[in-house]
Amino acid sequence: MFSRIMTGIDGTQTSVRVLAEALRFASQEKAVVLVVSVLIPVSDTLGPGPGFGDTVGLSLTLKARAQVALSRAKDLFILAGVEGETRLIDPCDQDIAAVLLNEAARWQADLIVLGTHSRHGLERLLVGSTTVSCLRASHVPILVIPPESCRVAAGQS
Repeated sequence: MFSRIMTGIDGTQTSVRVLAEALRFASQEKAVVLVVSVLIPVSDTLGPGPGFGDTVGLSLTLKARAQVALSRAKDLFILAGVEGETRLIDPCDQDIAAVLLNEAARWQADLIVLGTHSRHGLERLLVGSTTVSCLRASHVPILVIPPESCRVAAGQS
């Protein structure tokens, strides 16, 4: 049914679960996987504005973390017996959801697997939700994986 599955990872525990689910699904479907990590713009992580903190050092740290996560994804491809590729993308001041959807279209994904951090209220208003933005704009089906805390609360393991 699905032959090209794309997933986005951000180094969080939720994204590890998302990748595991995407690989499990890809293994069942005999699909190829693209794992994407979009660099977080340093301006989105700092707050007040220019001159606040070590932006070069932070940028390099975020890039290194993303590269490690993508390297681990490659190892998981082998363990899962799945064909896959990874991609690190600089958003160039674009919205992360738009970057993910553009990459899915460019790569011709027929399924996108994303996670949600289940933010609510003020936190969601301030931080936003990449997954919700993707759901609203995508022309490709999206499988959303909730955080572990939602599964535990629902009595699942």
